[in-house]
Amino acid sequence: MKKRIPMRKITRLHLPLLALFLATAVVIFSCSKDEEDEILNVPQGKISGKVYSKSGKPMAGIRVFISEYPQFHTMSVKDGSFTLSAPEGKHTLVLQGGKGNIFQTILSVNVKSNQSITLTQSQTVLTQIGNLAYIKGAYDRIETIIIDSLGYTATELFITDLDSLSKLQPFQAIFLNCGKSGMLDSLKYANLENFVTGCGSIYASDWAVEYLTGDGNFKGQIHREHGSGAAIPKTPGNCVPKIGGFIPDSSLCTSKSGSSGIIDSIDIVYPALQVLLGKTKMSIHYDLGIWEVINLLNPNYITLLQDNTATNYGPLAVWIQYNTTCTKGGNIVYTTFHNEPYGGTSPDVMQILQFFIVNM
Repeated sequence: MKKRIPMRKITRLHLPLLALFLATAVVIFSCSKDEEDEILNVPQGKISGKVYSKSGKPMAGIRVFISEYPQFHTMSVKDGSFTLSAPEGKHTLVLQGGKGNIFQTILSVNVKSNQSITLTQSQTVLTQIGNLAYIKGAYDRIETIIIDSLGYTATELFITDLDSLSKLQPFQAIFLNCGKSGMLDSLKYANLENFVTGCGSIYASDWAVEYLTGDGNFKGQIHREHGSGAAIPKTPGNCVPKIGGFIPDSSLCTSKSGSSGIIDSIDIVYPALQVLLGKTKMSIHYDLGIWEVINLLNPNYITLLQDNTATNYGPLAVWIQYNTTCTKGGNIVYTTFHNEPYGGTSPDVMQILQFFIVNM
């Protein structure tokens, strides 16, 4: 029998920036301390409002700042509301998700000393300025959140489109649903990596990790059960390297070993998500068994949600800036959970997925 030679990983994983993620990034000011104090001491007024999606849903976790004076900034909270102090005068107000390459609204404001401006809903709708794409899956449909829930646009791609980098390049972010309909190969992996190194971003859920780490020509014939069976602890070191992919198994390795059920008291590790939900603990319903458990994770990834309970599944949502030279984009977000397309997605999970969508 001929020995099978594993497909080589396309390239090494780039190290991430050790900085806060997306909307909570630290702003570095070029002005001197005296100049900054002078700006902060000028007469000020307030700007308030609520950020909405195109469909009219309140949007939390959106950065709001004065373009001319970015030290005047805040973030919309759970109900989409914000209040921002600003120097008096005419300014440019910016509402944006992430680095503003996909979602951004710019408007003019005239701030008066000791007075408040209340913006209308028509002024604070978060505008889509970049292009999104998705590939359908068997077990979730994140495009329903993008299109139906938030009211934005996304273009459907097919696995065969991954054979052409030129078909990926018009988009700023691609969303990969769980349960692909075809097999992958070295060309598709290479184009996905080139897309991210070219400052595009990728979101992948559950079994869609195969787009990142390889599928070993896995055809997806495992039968998945809906149910409420108790979650079981992961087996340490249960990492079987997969053929293919562009992320090394030594950086991210998963196994289809998660049980269906509800995991309570999950730690919300990432500060922006704590602000988003207004708490530090949450529950996640895994409606399907055999979900991908993260058994090995390079410390260069930022863990967003973590199971430290008796089930001890570890990281449940992670992020990395794959290309650290990108001023915008170049991110990969992976979640072991996903939306339930036929209902059942909790409000907390829905808000987190909306956050990822607008902050790619």
